[in-house]
Amino acid sequence: MVVRRGHYEKQDVVDALERVRNGESYPEVARASSVPLRTLFKKAKDQQSGIPIEGLRRGTKPAISADLESHLVEWIASMQCVGPTSCPHRYHEACHHDLRRAAEAHESQPVDTSHDWMSIGRVRNALGKSSVDVLFNTMAKLLIENTIDSSRVFNMDETSFTPKSTTRTVIAIKGSSNVWTQEIKPSFHMSVVAAVSASGFAVPPLIILPGVRLLKTELAALSIDGARVTGAPKGFSNATILKDWLAIFSTVLEAQGIQKPVILILDNSSTHVYIESVNFCCEHGILMIALPANATHIFQPLDVAVFKPFKTIVRERLQLQMYETADPALSKQIAIEIACYAYRSAIIEQSSNAIEGFRGTGLYPLSLVQLHKRLGEYQAGEVKGDFGNASWLVRHPNVVATVQNAILTVPPEPVRKQKKRRTTIDIAGRLLTKEMLAEASGQ
Repeated sequence: MVVRRGHYEKQDVVDALERVRNGESYPEVARASSVPLRTLFKKAKDQQSGIPIEGLRRGTKPAISADLESHLVEWIASMQCVGPTSCPHRYHEACHHDLRRAAEAHESQPVDTSHDWMSIGRVRNALGKSSVDVLFNTMAKLLIENTIDSSRVFNMDETSFTPKSTTRTVIAIKGSSNVWTQEIKPSFHMSVVAAVSASGFAVPPLIILPGVRLLKTELAALSIDGARVTGAPKGFSNATILKDWLAIFSTVLEAQGIQKPVILILDNSSTHVYIESVNFCCEHGILMIALPANATHIFQPLDVAVFKPFKTIVRERLQLQMYETADPALSKQIAIEIACYAYRSAIIEQSSNAIEGFRGTGLYPLSLVQLHKRLGEYQAGEVKGDFGNASWLVRHPNVVATVQNAILTVPPEPVRKQKKRRTTIDIAGRLLTKEMLAEASGQ
């Protein structure tokens, strides 16, 4: 058996140390184990010093105890699961409260309490399991009644051409305090309407630009057969554009010989669920299914597996354009050329992205188990493991009641004592002792 050096678990170290205690030599154990010899020596020495096998925590020693830290982790996970994700100031408030408690019990110096486990995600509005069941039942009914295969299940959505700017690791001289880069961005908003099937077929894109007029050179930049461009007041899709796109979509289906009816999955935006568009779909054999609210990031194949590769290629082409021209301005013609190149490379030629998007969301092949799995991942705020279920966690109203009954209290009412008769003695011109006072009191 080939032993992979450096790839070992805690149990491997325990077993190796047990063999050493049973009389085997360190080199002999290291040759037959995945634990390196130097590590074996170090772990044996640590055990003699009382250090656990997994080692001590790296970095500055935390000011709070392990119990208090685990309580904070449980609280953060619980807040992430129930919905209202904890804000940074709430975290720091809880952390400082625990630090004060620790300082009262242990006179410790203030240290940095920021840990990498403080990652708090963004949680969307609640999406119920009943909505997912309705989506599954609707899909199942249409698939069975119309014997629809993967080539007749489509997903349509629009996305912005400009990718989001994200902080990335850069190469710079060590010690540089001001590292920056010049990015190329269009001065206008451009949308790209895309549609893919569960078999990987991609409908030619529709590019939406702001304005009502376009130069002929800009229109000539379309490099995909069947691609179209249109104008909107601010470059965003609307109900009129959707209706026009549905007519194009119906024409593409006929040209490709795709049998109707087909299923078209889209989000429940007001521009999509429009009476004229719905009527057009009914007349032309297009079965429209609107996803539940706030569910596009969970169940829409384009959002899950297609748009990210598209945006990645757009970002790379924009960087290349910047390197070649050193001009941060971007014309509509270049933007259309880059959009067509990215659409062809990431969507048309990479049909596996669309196929995996449908399979991963559970829409095709239709799987209720996968749909519930996707829902569960986001309902728990993507918290992995058994966090946020500690028995001591309580809801806010119960905490308020506890605070009112145990903390926000006032001192007891003062007890009025009866006045006692005071006895005095004349000390003017006299030097008295305690014995003289006792004699005077006895008289």
